[in-house]
Amino acid sequence: MISKIFAPDYPRNEQGLVLFPSDIQERARLFPALDPTMHVAKANLLMVKALVEFVSEPGETILDPFAGVGTILVGATLGYDVICIELESPYVRIIESNIKLLDDATGAMQAIEADAFKLLPIPDFCDHMIFSPPYPMGLKKKGQMDKTSQDLGYSAATNYSAHPDNFTNLNTFLYHQRIERLYRKCLETVRAGGTMTIIIKDHIEKGIRQQQPDRTLRDCLRMGWELVARNRWLTKGGGYSAINRAHGLETVDEEDLLTFRKP
Repeated sequence: MISKIFAPDYPRNEQGLVLFPSDIQERARLFPALDPTMHVAKANLLMVKALVEFVSEPGETILDPFAGVGTILVGATLGYDVICIELESPYVRIIESNIKLLDDATGAMQAIEADAFKLLPIPDFCDHMIFSPPYPMGLKKKGQMDKTSQDLGYSAATNYSAHPDNFTNLNTFLYHQRIERLYRKCLETVRAGGTMTIIIKDHIEKGIRQQQPDRTLRDCLRMGWELVARNRWLTKGGGYSAINRAHGLETVDEEDLLTFRKP
């Protein structure tokens, strides 16, 4: 088991969920060239930083196979080497810009434009993987976008799934077939004793809550990963969550952080 305490400097609510504040100011400081609306599914930077500190030791390498705009680069400001794999070209260009402008970095940084599903496994390539997998049919904003989506800043979501190999273009059945194979590839990519942390939450599909973290946990244990920690934090989601919450609809307000170890 990991002997560290996750996010020891942040408060928790009565359910034990970590209360991370907004990351807007810190993100603007580290990534001054990044338009906040260019990716609508960015992980909370403070949460990702806490995960890096939780799983990593000095001199280790961290890989994010779904890097987005490169939030995981915060690990380089703590002295770790960071590798970002991203499929969509616009986001790779953003990561490259962030690497050039990240003055606080003391660790090495690399951006790879590739489909992680096809590129991996690379045996013993990294010590840790930290990532948020895409969801089936998630953020799929094609064609004419409704005014609500535009007003909420979701216009950039048309780029999110532009590549035909993007996981988010798959239906639920095909998605789960592929994501399970991806987790197996990760098992081969991480060095023995290393970890994989999956940032994942339930989602509402046709009015039914899908228990995504529980399914992920079962899948990873079955293929040989060992669970070492299950942390959770309170996230209120984006604009659509706020609208649904105001109308009394169920929303997913917490996110699981599943940390597995390769035996």
